[in-house]
Amino acid sequence: MCITGLLIKHTKTNSVFPALNHRGCCNMTDKKRRAFHSWCCVGLVFCMVVLIPAGAVTIDFRERGMTFPSDRMVSPGGSSQKTIIFPPRASFTFTQDGNTLTFTDTSKGNPTAWYWTFGDKKNSREQNPSHSYSKRGTYTITLTASNSAGSSTTSSTITIGSPPFAQFTCVQNGKTLAFKDASKGSPTAWLWSFGDGATSTAQNPSHSYVEPGTYTVTLTASNSAGSSTKSESILIGSPPIASFTYTQKGKSVTFKDTTTGNPTAWSWSFGDRKTSRVQNPSHYYSKKGTYIVTLTASNSAGSSTTSSSVVIIP
Repeated sequence: MCITGLLIKHTKTNSVFPALNHRGCCNMTDKKRRAFHSWCCVGLVFCMVVLIPAGAVTIDFRERGMTFPSDRMVSPGGSSQKTIIFPPRASFTFTQDGNTLTFTDTSKGNPTAWYWTFGDKKNSREQNPSHSYSKRGTYTITLTASNSAGSSTTSSTITIGSPPFAQFTCVQNGKTLAFKDASKGSPTAWLWSFGDGATSTAQNPSHSYVEPGTYTVTLTASNSAGSSTKSESILIGSPPIASFTYTQKGKSVTFKDTTTGNPTAWSWSFGDRKTSRVQNPSHYYSKKGTYIVTLTASNSAGSSTTSSSVVIIP
């Protein structure tokens, strides 16, 4: 059968006719449907052409938007078998590492030549080139792929910028830490390593540690221009064990913290609605009575509480 959508155009009359007949061959006819050339297709890409003078007709593949003069297909004054070649359809992909891009040609239609322009007045004729940019900015990359039948062009826009500057903060509650990305330079991807084998790609992750110890937390922030890394040490310990002693002189009591486990904060309640956050406070009671004094000692791993009675005698 002939190729679907094949039309024949007579160059003198500009008449266009379907190029099919009942035998699966192509008849070129004028307006009075008088055949003056015949040709038959073999498969979809080979045609046997009989007595087509060069330049007499134009074969128009309208579905593809391409026009082929007959002298590209046959030898003048005779018959021959020719391959119909279409221009390639240009396409490409690329990977970016900082300011360097590696391009891969993915054009269809068997191109035999390539011409790249990188938007910075540089170019290449390689099939799969690499290119490094010296300045930040937005660039248009253009590929023209060609073969003996013609060419086509495609373009893509890329941005060359600066790598981000990785930074983060964290809030610790016992053995659980909530991390917040504070990186500068518009990162688009994050990789956290928590020092215990666990990782995360979330921008602002939380992480709980199982065992006490010192861990190095690392954030790698990246964008299309590159990446940077920030590390900090985190101490995961055990909660302190609260304890205290006191000495009394009349209505004045001096308290001494004896907590173990490296507390970093203290909260005292003296039983008379008065409080203190001093490690070793003193307190004066205005009335006699028995008071329950409570100490809560805490650190980054947690807290514990202990209480003791204090008797005030006039």
